Amino acid sequence: MFSAAHARGEDPETLRHAVAAAVQEAEVAWSTARVVMSQAVWSLLEQDPSLSVRAIATQLGMSKSEVDRVVRRFRNEDGSLEAIRFSLGDARGRDVVGVRVADFNNVRAMWRLGAERAVRSS
Repeated sequence: MFSAAHARGEDPETLRHAVAAAVQEAEVAWSTARVVMSQAVWSLLEQDPSLSVRAIATQLGMSKSEVDRVVRRFRNEDGSLEAIRFSLGDARGRDVVGVRVADFNNVRAMWRLGAERAVRSS
């Protein structure tokens, strides 16, 4: 199945649709990951708005640059993190989490999986 020769003999139309389907699945998976990462960062900042990017990255096992990108999406124009105190959207109604093509069920499944792994590791 993982051999390059697996697609041997497939017509170009099948190949094109297989590539498009794989890319679409990857985009959904990445969008789901972005939502879950944003929610996790938001949760930590809601608990302690003074947390540094480094502290959040360490706690979540994310890179500092990933955390920094999420935090920048949460910030208001004045640089404060006030938006996180109210909801996942800021006062102007902007969606700071960035939900695009992420499927609700995928996000919910990641939180369920995270809880299961946390129980097993403790």
